[in-house]
Amino acid sequence: MFLISSFYRSFFILKFAVFLFFPFHFLSQSGLSDTQYYKTLHSIDNWNYYLRNNLDSLKIDAISLLKGCDNLNEPFAVSVAKRSLGSYFIRSGHIKKGQEYLNESLKYFETIKDATLESETLSEIGISYYLNKDYYSAKIYFEKSLKCASRASDETISFMAELNLAQVYNSLGDQTKSTSFAKHYLRQCLKSNKFESASNAYAFLGTIYLDKNLKLSKEYFDMSFKFSKKTNSKIQISRSLNNLGVWYVENNDYDLAEFNFRKALKYRVQVHSPLHVFESYFNLAELFLLSNRDDESIEMYNNSLSISRLNNLYDSEIEALDAIILFYKRKNNYKTALLYSDTLRSRMNFVSNFRIDEFNHIISSFPKASKRRIVLESKSFLKTYEVKIICVLFITFIIYYVFASKKIK
Repeated sequence: MFLISSFYRSFFILKFAVFLFFPFHFLSQSGLSDTQYYKTLHSIDNWNYYLRNNLDSLKIDAISLLKGCDNLNEPFAVSVAKRSLGSYFIRSGHIKKGQEYLNESLKYFETIKDATLESETLSEIGISYYLNKDYYSAKIYFEKSLKCASRASDETISFMAELNLAQVYNSLGDQTKSTSFAKHYLRQCLKSNKFESASNAYAFLGTIYLDKNLKLSKEYFDMSFKFSKKTNSKIQISRSLNNLGVWYVENNDYDLAEFNFRKALKYRVQVHSPLHVFESYFNLAELFLLSNRDDESIEMYNNSLSISRLNNLYDSEIEALDAIILFYKRKNNYKTALLYSDTLRSRMNFVSNFRIDEFNHIISSFPKASKRRIVLESKSFLKTYEVKIICVLFITFIIYYVFASKKIK
């Protein structure tokens, strides 16, 4: 019995030592990686919101994620960051680099078989071709996105690329297919209670018929406004009001156009959305120009220019300067027009240089896989590992000594 009991005690001590060792090992490995993992998931959640509302935040979020990566051995985080930067690049003029990043992230999402991330990334690649006016390539990627989305666990993903396809067919001049895809997308949105998406679908249909059937276009814009109110999103409501303002301009009802533009502006100021505020000021300037209210028109153009400069909206600033130059040329005030032309050339040069610097800064944000660093980390890990073993053996010895002392007594 003594031998068995002794063996049992020895086995217990050995088993205790092994389980004591494991927590040291796993806790040391999981802390930072768990933080980075959840940060990556948070970045995925942010992607869709930033994409629609704030491209600068999308870029900042991606760079922040990259800075948390020690090296290129964290492909999930790097791929998510690359997708965000790809989305940013294709919308800021660097289409080829954007496509490169999107394709690289797509390859990784394919390896982990995440149908949702695959589908969304394929759709982004399609958008890059659409923005580059390569509608046939865009169509191919949107179709791939739809096919891939059919494997996603979230049913709502399965139809999200349909509105993109509708826009492609509209650009290709095939209104029948465009309308068909848009209406099917709309039905799926209503079925899934996706009110914001439904509002966008109605807005798209309203835009299609704006120069063909004003009555039908108005019905669609009214429905877009109705569903935007169900979202409780002030930005979405402001978009619907803005679209109604455009419809009233087309219908030569300038008073109601101004009413809707100003109402949209009010919502946009409340949520501090500079790009949308710029759009409202610019639309009001154009409206006042049509109705021969020149003083109010130039005031709104200047407002749009100020908001773009205050918020570094470079494309918007150039658009505003261009409109102001045309305004003064129409008034035969060539001296003032020339002054603004000089400013425009200067700003265009600045923006061009800025974007090159920005591009280089983003590229430099990617972590480098340094061999020297990997060697140093491995040496450090070995030292840590040795300390753990010594600690475990020491504790094991103490426990064994206590048991042995009891046996002697």
